[in-house]
Order: sequence, then structure tokens, then C-alpha cells
Amino acid sequence: MIGRAARLPACDVENLEAFAVARAAAAAGLPFAAILGISNNVGPSAHAAWKRNATGAAAAACHAALEVIDRAR
Repeated sequence: MIGRAARLPACDVENLEAFAVARAAAAAGLPFAAILGISNNVGPSAHAAWKRNATGAAAAACHAALEVIDRAR
């Protein structure tokens, strides 16, 4: 399951923390899913972009998570 995302041609982001949790879940035989709000690109302006976009990215991720939960009911 973890390797499937790595083979998708449209994967343009990574998250080391989510990857570590996914690996731990896989090792324990537990399901794992992550919804991430992307707030910035890596680079010299990353911190400024994060400050501008973090609240909106978090809100978008929360909205997406709530949609997933609602569909699962």
C-alpha cells in the first residue's frame, strides 16, 4: 500500500512525518490514511508562504477529512 502512492505519476509532494506514521501502521498491521493541507513549496520563500497559507491549508484539510467521515457514515 505504501509503495502504491510512490508509483503514481502525479505525486508531487512528500511528508516525512506522515510517511513515518504510515510505516509504523504498516508494521503493526493497522490501516492508515492521511489528509494533508499543502501550504508552501520548499525553498527560500517557504516560511513566508507557510505563514500566509497555513490557516487556509489546515482548514481545507479539515474540510476534506469531514467529507471523508460523512461519506463513511
